[in-house]
Amino acid sequence: MSTQFDLGRYQIIADGYTEAGGLLNRAIRELPSQGGTIALGPGDYRLEEPIQIQRNNVTLIGAGREATRLLVDNDLGCGVMVGSVNARASRISIADLTVNTSHPLSTGCGVQFNGAYDVKMWRCLIANMNCGIEVLNSSFVYLTDLEIIDPRAHEGVGVLVHGDRVHNDQYLTRVFVQCPGASEPCEVGFRIANSQGIWVNSCGAYHCGTGLHLVATPDRWLEHVFLSNNAMDNCVSSGFRIDSSPSGFVRRVQSTGDWSSSNRGSGILVIDHYDAVHDIAFRGARLYNNGEHGVAIQGGSHIAVDGSSIAGNGRLDPASSGIHVESCKLLMVRNNTIGAYSGFGPTHNYGISGLDRVGRGLISGNVFEASRTSTFDTLNDKISMHGNLDLQGVQ
Repeated sequence: MSTQFDLGRYQIIADGYTEAGGLLNRAIRELPSQGGTIALGPGDYRLEEPIQIQRNNVTLIGAGREATRLLVDNDLGCGVMVGSVNARASRISIADLTVNTSHPLSTGCGVQFNGAYDVKMWRCLIANMNCGIEVLNSSFVYLTDLEIIDPRAHEGVGVLVHGDRVHNDQYLTRVFVQCPGASEPCEVGFRIANSQGIWVNSCGAYHCGTGLHLVATPDRWLEHVFLSNNAMDNCVSSGFRIDSSPSGFVRRVQSTGDWSSSNRGSGILVIDHYDAVHDIAFRGARLYNNGEHGVAIQGGSHIAVDGSSIAGNGRLDPASSGIHVESCKLLMVRNNTIGAYSGFGPTHNYGISGLDRVGRGLISGNVFEASRTSTFDTLNDKISMHGNLDLQGVQ
């Protein structure tokens, strides 16, 4: 990037009342051909039009998220728009600022990347927007150390990744979405749709509707998803949800060390009515104190739960199980601990229920602590079971 661009001659006033968006956009348009850095000092920048970055090699940086605040006051409901349908932008950086609004918003987002390539955003706060961050048809997107507070109640999304053409390689690290307990939750903390290659690491969703939702829309696919060390906590619905629309495909999802706790729904919910969800693996998950099942599987093939801890679930629905299956073509449950342990009593009804609805499977190397009724409600001669330790009834 070139040296910092001098904003002095634009006479931008950051008092929260004077419109600043038009002048900031003029400054971006008048950057040198090689690009440059727009450095915003402390203050409140009122945006009657969004900041639009539709050229390459631009850095927008504030003086710190507590000091530099962009106040959205436009019909689009957007703070910063990077790229567009007709103008792809690359090598863009946004850092050290807050995007907020004083008006209820029913559309737009704090920051939108549209058709962007190689873009970075870090150390920012986004509050009270319809959607926090939207990544649309963009590749090589790096979101790091971000906090998104109170997206629109019921319908908003903290981070939305989607598109209708091939896009890949999005990296989310230490991104947190929360709706504090006194406010109403947004629909989803993270919704990831239609992407080929996404990494979500050390992120969290708290007090949202659903924590993290992986989905493919019609005629699209979501694949090569790598989740690790994320936490979905106190959500109104499920912590993790995976499903697909008709003619869409979700496949090759690997979760390692993720936490789903104290949600009102299930810790993990897999829904597949269209034979479109395949090769989903949860390894080392911690599924504690959820209102319904620890893991609920309603379709899919090659679903694996390995090396996980599942306890204290079913606190709102005593008919729930540690793992519950409505339908699954191929299921592997290996080396887990399921039941009353780690300070939890026998809250769920069965360790695993619905095995008679599994096409083929392997249940191996698990430790089944006590459940309220029994370890299994049904068995299935097409499931290989060996090496399990069943402690039901053992004092």
